[in-house]
Amino acid sequence: MIFAFDFTENILKPLAQLGGFFLLLLGVIWIIYAIYETKRRGSFKKRKVETWDFDITKFLKILTYFGFIVGIFSILSGVGELILKVPPSTAYALLNSTTERNIFTAIILIVFGVFTFLKPINDLPIASVIGLLVASLIVAIITLAIPPQLVQVIAVFIDPKILLVIIFIIIFAIIA
Repeated sequence: MIFAFDFTENILKPLAQLGGFFLLLLGVIWIIYAIYETKRRGSFKKRKVETWDFDITKFLKILTYFGFIVGIFSILSGVGELILKVPPSTAYALLNSTTERNIFTAIILIVFGVFTFLKPINDLPIASVIGLLVASLIVAIITLAIPPQLVQVIAVFIDPKILLVIIFIIIFAIIA
């Protein structure tokens, strides 16, 4: 029964089709973060209040947890757009019937999804962030650069999507 569940069709494809929605959510979340950071510092450019003098509100905590979840879904949406060649929304598909996907939207979803996902973790070493971004970039380049004939040859031995996940994990482990 567990093997009857298709992650790609049931989870990744619907998330990939909601890319525009997640992009909107990420924008709203980061605008609210900017407003709260301005309020916390007392100014947009200069720090007038020390970090330990600022009280974190329940709203900001809830927004951070919500941003953590939206970051995960945004990463999945961007990866789904790249792998499945799905447009970011149905409106985009209707307006641009000749194109299958929007690479820029997918990459923006992945990058801002990573930033939003990692926002609550203040003690994260910069090497982990760089490793995550480099691994995502390399997997995106491999996804775009491999010709379909080679994908068919690889599919004889292993599912190409699983191979991309393995490459991502190996590169992330080496760099981070």
